[in-house]
Amino acid sequence: VEDHVTFSFSEHNGDDLSELNEFFVSQNEKEEFSSAYLTNTSGSYVKTESDIVELLSFGLSDEEYGIDIVGIQEIIKVPVITEVPRTRDFVLGVVSLRGTIVPVIDMRKLLQLDENLSQRSQRVLVLRASGEPVGVLVDNVSSVMRIDASFIEERPPSMKLAAGEIIEGVGRINERIVIVLNIRALLE
Repeated sequence: VEDHVTFSFSEHNGDDLSELNEFFVSQNEKEEFSSAYLTNTSGSYVKTESDIVELLSFGLSDEEYGIDIVGIQEIIKVPVITEVPRTRDFVLGVVSLRGTIVPVIDMRKLLQLDENLSQRSQRVLVLRASGEPVGVLVDNVSSVMRIDASFIEERPPSMKLAAGEIIEGVGRINERIVIVLNIRALLE
């Protein structure tokens, strides 16, 4: 039996969102991102014009990376990967996910990081690509974080390498630095 998490997104019908907001935005997040929220007369928090981005944070090597949660179909434990000859070196092979063939990319090789031995904490992030899922092997999955888009700085112009193209920017949360990846560039 495969262990996996499936994310689903649905439309909201426009009713009062205060309970939903309280569920998804903890008091700590409200305090941490106070610049992104204003208090209305009832004392509840209201989102301002700035955009809040939800990122799934994961580890590679000793660094923390983030990817927009909207582009993630599911997270699975590393299944048996079938190698495919004559593919690029960062393509590990393919897996069968409920009857669908999914190519799996090794993020360490793609980002030109040191190779790592297989660990129990490794996961495959199944991303949505124009109708076709693509798996991305990462060392570990940490959490979902909410960050104000203004705290994400653009990729430095000095990063002109091929691997640099998939880096969208660098997010700062207090003392944490998260390298934010561009899903579209990753899947091309």
